[in-house]
Amino acid sequence: MEELMLEEMSFRNFIYTEEDKDLTFLPKDFSLCFNTSSPSVSINTEPVRADEEPMIKPTTEPATEPVNEHEMNCKIRGGSSRPPVKRKLASGSSTSRTIPAKDFLIKDDTPMLSISDDDEDLLDLYDRCYARQAVVDNVVNRRSCELLEMSSLAAEEKEHKGNLDRLILKSQKWSGYQVSLLALESKVASLEAEKANLEATEPLLRQEIKEVKYDRKEAVSKVVLYACMELLYSDELGRIVGKLVSSAITFGRYKSYEQVARMKEPFDLLIVKGYRPSYQKEHTQASDDLATATFSWLNEYVADASASVEALLSKKPPTLQKHVPSRT
Repeated sequence: MEELMLEEMSFRNFIYTEEDKDLTFLPKDFSLCFNTSSPSVSINTEPVRADEEPMIKPTTEPATEPVNEHEMNCKIRGGSSRPPVKRKLASGSSTSRTIPAKDFLIKDDTPMLSISDDDEDLLDLYDRCYARQAVVDNVVNRRSCELLEMSSLAAEEKEHKGNLDRLILKSQKWSGYQVSLLALESKVASLEAEKANLEATEPLLRQEIKEVKYDRKEAVSKVVLYACMELLYSDELGRIVGKLVSSAITFGRYKSYEQVARMKEPFDLLIVKGYRPSYQKEHTQASDDLATATFSWLNEYVADASASVEALLSKKPPTLQKHVPSRT
């Protein structure tokens, strides 16, 4: 309720504090038809405040007869000092103007309706007040339309403000995305620079790898050859090879003996299908040839398998003797 009262007061202030250009057609001076014996009335056209009602201020001029306050109030309110019921018909008067009566009066008697100057001035004042009221109504209507338009504009302004806030939020999000994008672009640029550096150093690294491989080949060819020669010319290698050969021969014969021992009947190669006596001789000869070709120094010991390894390795073959380089 209090908000409605405040809106009404603000609307009234908006109406009455407007410029007085809409009321400029009303004369501010008293009418020329006023008689000198009657008080003249001037209309106050100043803007009226919201907390008071518009009023008409009377101004008096020197007259021959004093004016009663009750008569003045009656004239201000649009009435007369004489009640309307006491108006009379007269044939004429020096202080009044006569007008012909209307057709609905009696045809035989043609009386004249006499209106005094005071009543005419009051009618003129009434017309002025009516015109002022019409102008005020027009102003109120126009201001009402403007107020409605302002209300609609305020609603549109609120809607536009909401849209603006949403757009601001979107722009802030996009600004955050822009910052992230800039950071990613900087990272990509740094990675591209690092890639360019790696591509520039790749040929150098390949060249270094080739050089290292070449150096390794030379080192291996020299070191391995030297190690092999040292192993071949050492006594330990001869002992190891002798043990390996003796163990292989002994193991092969042992496996053959086990197979023969597991047989129920006496083993006879002649009853084996597809066996010929020449196979044994060929096999034995092939084994002997292989052993002789591989280790010629074992030739004299192959026939006697029961010889001890110590006796076998006690004699060092000439091929395993360490070569002593000459001074020349």
